[in-house]
Amino acid sequence: MRRELGRCRLGVVLDEIGWSQQDLSDYSAVPKSVISRALSEEPDQKRKISLRDAIAITDAIYVVTGKYYHPRELYEGTLMPPSRRSEGES
Repeated sequence: MRRELGRCRLGVVLDEIGWSQQDLSDYSAVPKSVISRALSEEPDQKRKISLRDAIAITDAIYVVTGKYYHPRELYEGTLMPPSRRSEGES
């Protein structure tokens, strides 16, 4: 099965820990522009966070606050079943 990423939860996480985008950027060394794009409400501006940045973000949160978030928790996710072959396809 493959995982399809849903809505970015980074804004929720920031609210839970009481950090601003700038705080997160300062602690994680992830550029604020990357964080801002991930949180953008504009579909043409929105970008997914790379695994490297997700790990840096969750590590920084843990080191500073003691709260553990798995990088996968930055997105709502749903398990997608493997694609089925349509009838007649060989």
